[in-house]
Amino acid sequence: MAAPLVQLDPVEFGDVMLDVAEAYMGEKCYKESLEYLDKLVTTEEYGQVSFVFDFYQENLSLKMHLFQAAVWLRYGESLFEVGRLEESEVAYQKVVELAPQHFEARKALSTILHQLGKTGYFSFFLKSRKKIKRFF
Repeated sequence: MAAPLVQLDPVEFGDVMLDVAEAYMGEKCYKESLEYLDKLVTTEEYGQVSFVFDFYQENLSLKMHLFQAAVWLRYGESLFEVGRLEESEVAYQKVVELAPQHFEARKALSTILHQLGKTGYFSFFLKSRKKIKRFF
């Protein structure tokens, strides 16, 4: 029943697509969640970090910024669960870029880096409290 939803325009129905992806994740159907999340992260509106800076209204840009972080977080989780660690690393790096204070994203990224043998980097992401002033 939900299969046709993946064919919708992610710009117009991005919030619905994220809800469907999260529902699949709740049932541990990570491959199915990736169908929706893949579409979201490949759009300029939800996937590209730089898009946030193109908004005119501050409250709208903050809302979009947080939505982007949520999309990338779910994307990273789903990629991790299906064993796509390198791609999951990239997704979590986007989350940390969008929401530097998100400890759980830093922790997940640290775990992935450790599993990939990038031990020189993983403690940096876990411990770093780099103060980035964007929207916060």
